Amino acid sequence: MLSSLSSRTLFMGVALVSLHALPGCSQGDQGIQMAPVKGTITLSGAPLTTGIVLLESAESGFSAYASLDADGKFLIKNVPIGDYGVAVSPPEPPAPGTTAAPRDEASSFSLFVVPSKYQSISTSGFTAVVSRDSPNVLTFNLE
Repeated sequence: MLSSLSSRTLFMGVALVSLHALPGCSQGDQGIQMAPVKGTITLSGAPLTTGIVLLESAESGFSAYASLDADGKFLIKNVPIGDYGVAVSPPEPPAPGTTAAPRDEASSFSLFVVPSKYQSISTSGFTAVVSRDSPNVLTFNLE
């Protein structure tokens, strides 16, 4: 059985390969309709300044993720049209043997404040519908 860190690293690698395998325009070579998705993640009403937002489609198996910026915002440029489960997790820790980038106290704190229920698609309770005719702006508050 893979450790939690190993399985998350493997998952993120698969998601990255999936994301790069898809075309970068609004309709792919195979006719896949794509749209950008952007949004904001807050924790008790305040922006979550570090973390990763994951979108995953149970129907197609597609997944994509983006890092949060200092304002709790994210952008994923090419997401196939459809229904998605959403999860939010802390940022990846640095690889063994590497030095972590310096963090201020607020961003270090967010490593520990993402409640575990939001870190899984199956327990977060968050969903999104990505549409061709919508701005696809998502806002989720973690409590």
